Amino acid sequence: MTHDLSVCRSKRTHVVSALHALAFLGSSGCTVFEPPLTAESAEMDASTTSPTTDAANGEADAGSGFDERCVGVIKINEVDGATTGSGADREFIEITNDADEFVRVGGLHLARGRGSGPDVGKARAIPDNVELPPRGFLYMVVNVADAQEGLQTDGCIDGAPTPCLHAPWDIDATGDSVFLLNREKTDILCEAEFPDTVPPAQAWGRIPDGSASFEATRPTPGTSNIPAVSASQ
Repeated sequence: MTHDLSVCRSKRTHVVSALHALAFLGSSGCTVFEPPLTAESAEMDASTTSPTTDAANGEADAGSGFDERCVGVIKINEVDGATTGSGADREFIEITNDADEFVRVGGLHLARGRGSGPDVGKARAIPDNVELPPRGFLYMVVNVADAQEGLQTDGCIDGAPTPCLHAPWDIDATGDSVFLLNREKTDILCEAEFPDTVPPAQAWGRIPDGSASFEATRPTPGTSNIPAVSASQ
């Protein structure tokens, strides 16, 4: 049986909050996940575009903030690594689509790096034919002992949306950066550091989502970032 993303999008329109659903086309057909997002946006047909082309040529909306360390609208939005007292089961990288259209992110890679750039050999791929909705999120749990390839509904962070991605490596607050790479792993599409100044039990994220400004945040994998100062309010 043949499936394509147009069929996948059609199926997505039949679920609640359909504009916010994350669509994944696998060998068994279309699987629809529905993160708890609230922004209302219009969908575009991304079947003839790629995230690399969109990012490099600015074919999608410019988004809410220019960031010289990112190319295009798919951005690393929040990072939580190994700080004292953070809890190793909560380390993650989150990406967001800072555009007003659906953007295909399948085939892109996430990697950790120290010093000289990304560790390309250990980069983890986002499965083919995954699309992020406008202002949507997808996160990768890192430091997973039995890390699995592809989208996962198990082994995600307690209380956070599913699906998630897995990676076996960790993120350390001693100079680690994280990278979003193109399909060929030859170009850096976005880079974010995890500074050693991040307090325990806090993450490092963009406020507001997709902007150029990072600050300490309450860890919110798969949902909108919240400033750390609001964590107790």
